[in-house]
Amino acid sequence: MCVHVRASFALRNASSRKLVTSGNHYTFVAVPGYNRVVISDGAPRLSSLETAVLSWADRLDRTSLTTADIESIVGAANGRHVASSLAHKGLLQRLSKGVYRVQPLGAIGRSRSGSAIAAVALVLGDRLYYVGGRTAASLHRLTTQRYATVVDVYTPRRLRPRRVGQAELVIHPVAMDALQFGLTHMTIDDVAVVVSDPERTFLDLLDRSERLLGFSETRRILHDNLGHKLRAARLVNYVRHWPKTSTARRLGVLLEREGVTDETLAPLIRSLRGSASDAALVPGGTRRGALHPRFRVILNDQPAEVDDSSA
Repeated sequence: MCVHVRASFALRNASSRKLVTSGNHYTFVAVPGYNRVVISDGAPRLSSLETAVLSWADRLDRTSLTTADIESIVGAANGRHVASSLAHKGLLQRLSKGVYRVQPLGAIGRSRSGSAIAAVALVLGDRLYYVGGRTAASLHRLTTQRYATVVDVYTPRRLRPRRVGQAELVIHPVAMDALQFGLTHMTIDDVAVVVSDPERTFLDLLDRSERLLGFSETRRILHDNLGHKLRAARLVNYVRHWPKTSTARRLGVLLEREGVTDETLAPLIRSLRGSASDAALVPGGTRRGALHPRFRVILNDQPAEVDDSSA
């Protein structure tokens, strides 16, 4: 039996899980367990096997599929062909070898550009990671810059850099302990993504400033956001657990210059006692300059010495 439907909302049938998209005409043809969907108005035609895959993904609220998932639904002999056909029609987005992002049935017939961040989260799956650095700075609006072509991923796992869609996946190795604080979750294009919170994001930027935004831009982020998006007490608490005391010392100098009280800085000062490390304030710059008495940082940020590089 064929049913012609025009709808302005997503229609779900309890028994068959039919979906129709806004403004498009659909013809549903019943097949055992699924629906064959034929879409007019120039949208792609779906076979019963293709519809079976998309219906299965919708029923389980899956945002990604693997080749193995597809083969389990349509059989090993058909899996690769169905995956390739759905990708060609724009209903699956290939993220990496054997991994696809699902184009919802409700979006059939209209273009959809997937978020690079969501795509990266789907590729990483259940691996331990978080999205941070430049990417998280943009997400938290700590900077007006947008870094659409790179996604900074911090992970204790060994992963190779790669391209995911139009974005470059940049891997930053971290210890397992780095995943114990300063992380939150965001939903981006219906995908749950682990993201560093604003304070953790800033510390990652400061820790690797010479490879990310440059010291001057990193310092500007602190100046512009301290007191509303960045909280001094939380920065101090996080950096006390940081593996590199040089980052903690640099933060202490910057917070002092921003007028943060001695009471707030006291836990940081206590945690640094007994660690002898004369870090340069601007990483990679000259080691000439006065030594900060409390944080033992070489103040090499005179105007002629400042690193204005921006990655």
